[in-house]
Amino acid sequence: MLFPPRILGYTTDLDSETVDDAFTRALQVWSDVTPLKFTRLNEGEADIMINFGRWEHGDGYPFDGKDGLLAHAFAPGSGVGGDSHFDDDELWTLGEGQVVKVKYGNADGEFCKFPFLFNGKEYNSCTDAGRSDGFLWCSTTYNFESDGKYGFCPHECKTFIFFDTLLECMHCFVSGHYL
Repeated sequence: MLFPPRILGYTTDLDSETVDDAFTRALQVWSDVTPLKFTRLNEGEADIMINFGRWEHGDGYPFDGKDGLLAHAFAPGSGVGGDSHFDDDELWTLGEGQVVKVKYGNADGEFCKFPFLFNGKEYNSCTDAGRSDGFLWCSTTYNFESDGKYGFCPHECKTFIFFDTLLECMHCFVSGHYL
């Protein structure tokens, strides 16, 4: 079964090539394990219309601005059926945004706390400060000096996070909130 997607609008937080790649990889996850095939359209009507928008964006389900509803999608059908919309008032990143889930360290699986304090300086993003290997890290509590809790930040993500009970998130493309 062929389901062509089309990206109508992009977030202002990432370049279009990054967003294109993220959606391509996400849809590839589906096509690898189902009979569904996705061939992207650059114009015309597609079965899956993807768009980043703000507030009222044409589907009758307005977003609520920053720090609220992140996205919504519609079941297959006519009109907005099959479409996915993302709130562009949120911060969309590839793993080094305001909220990052760490790997390894002594706080594996926790979230970075931004800002965090290290050697008397506040950090608002992952850093390699204090490391000679260049690995990016963050504290999972405000005061690293007193708590010592840290983890390593992902620096390359290959798949867009899709919200479905049938598919577990394998990589990250996160908003300013972990989804």
